[in-house]
Amino acid sequence: MILSYVLLAGAAAALGSSIDLKANMSEWSSFFDQGNAAAALLLLAFLCSAIISVLSSLALSNKPN
Repeated sequence: MILSYVLLAGAAAALGSSIDLKANMSEWSSFFDQGNAAAALLLLAFLCSAIISVLSSLALSNKPN
């Protein structure tokens, strides 16, 4: 669960900073586009780990004693 929050924080920080920097440094736009793609993959990793965590919790609660 802690790793999920680290992924979310990394994705949010990367997206926010790359959008701000891209607005100020237009000559490096392709570099920041690649940064946005990497941050989107981090966000996708967070969503997958959150879904897996919920499914794991459901499976554990439905497990017979």
